[in-house]
Amino acid sequence: MSGSMFQYSAADLDRFRQVQRLAYDIALRVESQLQVGITEVEACTLIAAAQTECEVIQVFHDPVGLRQRVQCATGACARGS
Repeated sequence: MSGSMFQYSAADLDRFRQVQRLAYDIALRVESQLQVGITEVEACTLIAAAQTECEVIQVFHDPVGLRQRVQCATGACARGS
């Protein structure tokens, strides 16, 4: 078997590059806002806000800290952990 088992067009690969560039640009934007003492949850909230500003409608996965925030907001996380 030669070549890749996944056949992507040049347009597919260009779109992938664009999406990866956007993700990296969002990470750089958030990095510029980080300060000593900011929590992971706060950083993840900044990521989510930047994604919304860039009209991101689908992500591979939400930042881990956001899941923790949602769990804690619903009382599903252990206090002090």
